[in-house]
This record gives sequence, C-alpha cells and structure tokens, in this order.
Amino acid sequence: MIRILLVEDDPVIRDTTSYFLKCQQNFEVVCADTGGEALSHAREKFDVILMDILLPDTNGMDLCQRLRSWHHCPIIFTSCLDDTDTVVRALELGGDDFLTKPYNHKVLLARIMANIRRVQMDAAEPSVSGYHCAAFTLDSNSHCVEKDGRSIHLAEDVNLEKIAQATAGCVGADLANLVNEAALRAVRKGRRAVNQDDLLVSFELVIAGSEKKGTVITEEEKRIIAYHEVGHALVAAKQKNAQPVSKITIVPHTQGALGYTLHLPEEEKFLMSKEDILAEIRTLLAGRSSEEIVCDTMTSGAANDIERATEMARNLVARFGMCDEFDMMALGTIQSQYLDGGYSMTCAQETYAAADRETIKIIRQCHEEAKQILRDNRELLDKIAAYLLKKETITGQEMMAIIEGRDPETVDNYGASKHLQDGFRPSVPETIEAPAKHINIVSEPVPMPDFDNKPVEDAPADGKPAEEAPTEDKPSEDKPE
Repeated sequence: MIRILLVEDDPVIRDTTSYFLKCQQNFEVVCADTGGEALSHAREKFDVILMDILLPDTNGMDLCQRLRSWHHCPIIFTSCLDDTDTVVRALELGGDDFLTKPYNHKVLLARIMANIRRVQMDAAEPSVSGYHCAAFTLDSNSHCVEKDGRSIHLAEDVNLEKIAQATAGCVGADLANLVNEAALRAVRKGRRAVNQDDLLVSFELVIAGSEKKGTVITEEEKRIIAYHEVGHALVAAKQKNAQPVSKITIVPHTQGALGYTLHLPEEEKFLMSKEDILAEIRTLLAGRSSEEIVCDTMTSGAANDIERATEMARNLVARFGMCDEFDMMALGTIQSQYLDGGYSMTCAQETYAAADRETIKIIRQCHEEAKQILRDNRELLDKIAAYLLKKETITGQEMMAIIEGRDPETVDNYGASKHLQDGFRPSVPETIEAPAKHINIVSEPVPMPDFDNKPVEDAPADGKPAEEAPTEDKPSEDKPE
C-alpha cells in the first residue's frame, strides 16, 4: 500500500485531498497541519510527501530540507504561490515536483504515480550502494568515499556516526574540505586509507584552522585563556540542558582563536526550549565570568561570546515569544531569509527600548548564574585549569574524570577508564607553572609546507619534537600520549 504524508494547514484542502486518496485510491494517508507535527513523523517510511509551503509555524521549503535528512522519497510542493522564483526555489531546495493550488485531484494522482514510477525505475538501475551528500558518494560495500570519480578508502576504525555527530551543521563545502584534508594527511603519513584520527583532526582544521606553532603567548595570557575556556566547559558540564564538551584547547589556531571549547551534541535537535537557550547563554558568558572570578580582569577574548549571547537573548524576547513582558508578541521579522537573513524590529520605539531592557535583564541574570556556578565549583575550576595548562589540549572525558574524582591520565580516547584509583583527587599546585613556549596539541599536528618547498617530515611516533627544534622550546613536562 502506498503511504503518503500530507502536510497541509487548510482544513478543507486537507480533508478533501485525504478523502480522495484514502477512499477512492486506497492509499494510506498521514496528515499534519504544522511543520512540528510533520517532523514527529520524520522517521516513518513514506512513498510520497505532499508539502504545503505556507505553514503556520515554519516555511515548507525549510521543512523540506529537514525532512531530507531521513527521506529520499519524492516531495511534491503544493502552494497558491505560482511565481517563477517560488517554483524554482522549491525545486532547488529538494522538491521533486510543484503543483499550484487549487489543483485537480486527478492531476494530483497522476503527479504522485509519475514520481513513484520514477523512483522505482531508478531503483531498478544498478547504482552504488551507499549515501549521497553534495559531491560525495559513500559506498558501504567497498568502504570508501567517491568524489569526482576518485575513490578515497576508509580504514576499518572509521566511525561514521561519530563523524556525522561532529559535523552537524556543516555544509557540502565544509565536508569537501574535511575529506580532502583527511586524504592529504593520510598520504603524508604513508597510509593508503583514511582513518578516524585523520577525519577528526581534519574537522578541527576546517573549523579552527591549523595550529600557529610560532605564536608566543605570555604566561599571564595563557593562564587567562585556560581559565576562560575551562569556564565555558565547566558551566556546560554543570547544566542539564547544555551540550556536552568534546575538547578544550589553549593552542592558538590560524583562524584567530587563541583557544576554543568544542561542544558536540548527543543527538540532532530541531527545536530549542527556553531552558536550552538560557543554558547556552550561561555557557557563552562563563568565559568572561571565569576571568572576573579568578583573574580579576576582563579581556577582549569574550567579544564573540558576548555577541552570540546577546543575539540569543534578543531572539528569546523579540522572536520566540518567551518573555513574560511581551507574551507571544513578535517584535521583529527576518528580511530576505533566503539571502542575507537580515533581522529588523517592527515595533514602536518605546517597545524597542523595553525589549532592550528585557534583553539586558536576561544577560545580567545569566551572567550572575554562570558566576555562581563557578564560585560553587572553584576547586574543580582550578584543578581542570591546572591540568589544561600542563597538557594544553584535553578531551571532555578527561575533564569529566577530574570532576568525578578519577585520574584523567587513565582515560583513553573513547572515554573509557583503563583503571580506577579510589579516592584520587588531582592536586592543585600552589603556583601554576608556565607551559613551555613550544605549543603542542594532543592529536598529531597537520604538517604545513615551508616556504622553501622542502618535504615535510612527520613528527616521531612518540610525539617528541624533532631533533632540529631548539632545546628551549622543548616542554619540561612529559608529553601526553
């Protein structure tokens, strides 16, 4: 039996179309009048999806892009909008067909059967077994990625679920850069297949750039950066609705970051609750809060955090209807959402000023709550910062080991403990020693060619600096494995 998902907010059109398909054609029809209700059926199997564009809670084109994560079945847009730009845009964003309202039910049936026939014909043709994304084809049989007719072989340790989780939100160009960088790294290491480490290191290279090994940071600056990043991570770890921490580093990178805290979601989410948004704002403001509590200063390193936190707080007030002062009144609209996504306020000046006051109130409250979390966990803040200053890069599992009172040195790359020591508590030195000038990351660095076009030699397997490196740049502490 043919199963159809009918996404239509007009009750007359929804009921008549459903009756025609159910009673006269013996199809199984699942109806949804909002985008949220359609997403609740996202993991079910359908033969065709009939998608209205103008929905009360979302745009049908945006919903189509989300549903494409689960469905490769034909999506037929139905809309009263019949201008050329709308039709072209709908087809470019994943639609397979477009039908203008009001439509004849016989024409609708013909469109449905034509699209089902096309899918059946495509399935009958021999094709690569796997998944398609942008210019890539993942062949599950040969365990390789094909791009532009070239095959990139994957090692047996590659966990595609982990890679998919890490690259949530990346566009096709980001994935292309990731695969290319991973392949180059594998070649430089003398391997014929790309392994898991190649992909993860390349992901960090794409989002943060390569390491700036020649950057010289003062002892005080490195201490501030360490407490700043640990502040983000610790506040996130102490909140129920925050995303878990995957990695913390104070190694400068070419894209301007002196350090960063990487959060990876445990699952893909399409909706954010008010609690999720407030938790994210607290996490963003925790870096500056840590500077204030420990270092008794403020630095410019929190500029991007403040900008993002302000934007989220303003959206909470003006767009999402989550502010008691304005109830569910929308104070602004998105202009040209398919172009620059510009946002403008559509209210009186007095209301605009009141919205600013509510935004400031949320920011101030989250700032104080973040500071209170850090004050209550000051001992953990110092322990994690001391460990980060020693290693320069740590994983989220290592941080959680310190929080839980375990030895972080016994945590492997997958977060499992090699052995437990009862009663272990990492010690906090009376004075924090400055790390070595030589900046080293736990994972193997991606070698960059020099200006003399000389071949780049890989670092020794034990992670020690090359013999030609100056002795004063060698770390005084043992390097992490």
